[in-house]
Amino acid sequence: MGVYRVAAFSPTHYPRRGDRPEGKRHAFLDGARTTVCGFGLSGMQTFVHLEFELENPADQCRQCARTVSAAGR
Repeated sequence: MGVYRVAAFSPTHYPRRGDRPEGKRHAFLDGARTTVCGFGLSGMQTFVHLEFELENPADQCRQCARTVSAAGR
């Protein structure tokens, strides 16, 4: 199993360029074109230095969290 990284939507009218995501965090695997829950990564900001499993559960996408948890079992 790979390490799940973090992606988040970046507002188009005010893109935030930082090292921490804003809003809900979605999970994706390296080399993927979509998040675990099905959003396209082309419209998201990716944070390859962050691991999804280590993010605050309140900030995680619930569908991504369920799938990542199930894959870890």
